[in-house]
Amino acid sequence: MTAEEKASSSNKICKTIAQLPEFQAARTVFAFLPLPSEPDLCPLFDESRIWGFARVLPDQSMEFREVKDFSDTIEGEFKIREPDPDKCPVLPPESADLLIIPGVGFCKTTGNRLGRGKGHYDRYLERLRRLEKPPVLIGVCFSVQLCDVEAEVHDIPMDKVITDGK
Repeated sequence: MTAEEKASSSNKICKTIAQLPEFQAARTVFAFLPLPSEPDLCPLFDESRIWGFARVLPDQSMEFREVKDFSDTIEGEFKIREPDPDKCPVLPPESADLLIIPGVGFCKTTGNRLGRGKGHYDRYLERLRRLEKPPVLIGVCFSVQLCDVEAEVHDIPMDKVITDGK
């Protein structure tokens, strides 16, 4: 995809997410700062809710930290933008109402996700599954990333998968 196609598709994905009742009702949203191959959801960011963004830790676990301004992000170890741990407090998993998750691919019908192989999200989602009230899980990708994804034992399917609708 060209940069223009990614930007246009990202805007369509943002518009779809913004109209979801789950997003409109969410007080705390956990999301991600995009890699070049992922949809850019930054236009959804606003001050009307609490935003947590993903940060991978040296032990390969994951946490979400509150970001109030994108100037409080840094380039992390894996060249991924992430919250600056000196400026952004950790948010507890149980505070999330909605979790927006990237992937290499998704199955639209089953909600199965293909990640990047390190298991960061798989381990975090396993923690969320044990909560009394787990957040809604929304996978996002460009429509060219839709594919058949067979679930492995540790996989947790998304509640919804949102694409650019192409």
